[in-house]
Amino acid sequence: MKIIRWFVDTFAIGGLVITSFLSVIVLLVLTLSIFFNFSPYFIGQGGGGFGIGGYEKGGIPIDVNISTEIPDTSIFIRYKNGTSLSYRNYKYSSDYPAQNLIIYSDTIISKYMFSNEPTNQLNILGATIEKGKIYFRPSSVSQKLILNIPMILKCAILSYCCWQLAMLLSFINAGKSFQSNNYKRLSKTGWSIVVLYLSLFIYSIVFNYTNHIWIDFSSTVENYRAPFKLDLQENIRLEYSWLLSGCMLVILSLAFEKGNKLQQEQDLTV
Repeated sequence: MKIIRWFVDTFAIGGLVITSFLSVIVLLVLTLSIFFNFSPYFIGQGGGGFGIGGYEKGGIPIDVNISTEIPDTSIFIRYKNGTSLSYRNYKYSSDYPAQNLIIYSDTIISKYMFSNEPTNQLNILGATIEKGKIYFRPSSVSQKLILNIPMILKCAILSYCCWQLAMLLSFINAGKSFQSNNYKRLSKTGWSIVVLYLSLFIYSIVFNYTNHIWIDFSSTVENYRAPFKLDLQENIRLEYSWLLSGCMLVILSLAFEKGNKLQQEQDLTV
């Protein structure tokens, strides 16, 4: 029993308290970087650095979903009359226009490699780019604040929840499991996680509705056309486990509230 109590005091409660304070520090550094225009990741002269992870490239990291399939064959044709046609996943046929009608044509074929050799035996059917990360470097404070809202909310809620759980464990470890403050702490922690999930969900919808991000390619070669364009949507990385965990904590708080009422009735009886 003493070993369990020592473990709870040293690792569980201590770890939660440390995480809470570190989250506050990250939140303060991030907020100051927004208003005083400096990077939250500091790079030394030797190339090493320290700071908030993800900000190493000097911009605000945004996870995105990418809806782009790499075509097997992509053909661009421009005719003498000024019109142009684009074909993706093109298969050669007898309908291919006569060469004397074309002033420019370009065929791009995807080539898949494995161990620096063409994949003759593996027979790769195609490739799709689904997830990625882009780095924004906005010029105004309002833009920085908007793009950093998810990180700010996560740090604030993480710090609050870790502190509440640390206090809860300390009371339980002291034999005061069913005090009124305990079920309130559980309830507040659960609702905080639920509110965070819903807030990020709404933020994701509004951001993707009001902003369109894409990556296209250009070249110094005349009439060059890239085989595909990247269409991006911000991905907040919402996990249903967050919502489920918040709801479970709220339900657990009801059990602690019931235990508190039974404890009070027992004290009155005695």
